[in-house]
Amino acid sequence: PPPLLPSFIAGIAYGSYARVLLSPILEQLEAREVKNACVKTTVRLEEEPELLAQAVSLAHSLVSQLKSQQ
Repeated sequence: PPPLLPSFIAGIAYGSYARVLLSPILEQLEAREVKNACVKTTVRLEEEPELLAQAVSLAHSLVSQLKSQQ
């Protein structure tokens, strides 16, 4: 048999679990779009620092479970 190689995580699929966690943030973003509907603009998450920080914090909480703290 071939020699055993060290195991590494190649990727993680969070899919619907991540969407469930992020959906309140995305709903707030959509609400801001609706509020500004008369102007017909798309509100981007990157343009909303408060919501972006929340989204990054949630993403970090998922990834940090697998990544070593360096």
